[in-house]
Amino acid sequence: MNNYSAAILTLSDRASQGVYEDRSGPIAQEKLKESGYDVVSYQIIADDMAAIQNAVLSLVDAHAPHLIITSGGTGVSLRDVTPEAIRPLLNQEVPGIGELLRSDGAQFTPLAYASRSLGGFIKNTLVVALPGNPKAVVEGFDALQKHLLPHLIKIRHGYNKA
Repeated sequence: MNNYSAAILTLSDRASQGVYEDRSGPIAQEKLKESGYDVVSYQIIADDMAAIQNAVLSLVDAHAPHLIITSGGTGVSLRDVTPEAIRPLLNQEVPGIGELLRSDGAQFTPLAYASRSLGGFIKNTLVVALPGNPKAVVEGFDALQKHLLPHLIKIRHGYNKA
């Protein structure tokens, strides 16, 4: 994935307040770098709808990364609002992203089916909402990188043209 850029947003009330250290964001950063992405931004913000939307749109406008990975807020607690924040921003949702994350994750835990992970494009930036569990970040990223991310980014940016 040479010359592809990525940004990471960890969505967590407690990590954003310093109550505990974010573990999923650094894992996402490591996985992205191992796969050849240039990580242009890594932020931790609270589980807040407006904050999530502002951060995602700011990243798209400031960096126009090929990929934004969010981690957290895809469960069913009252503070889990990531899908509600991201979905209305998408110009084009890719339902297979959430489907792949749930089906692949179910190999490791049936609780993966409770995830509300999703993905799609804002302008030409692919945005993927992963669960906040560090193990789920590794498993989810690996499945996406193996099956979808290179293809989606290449197609969106016209890199497959002869």
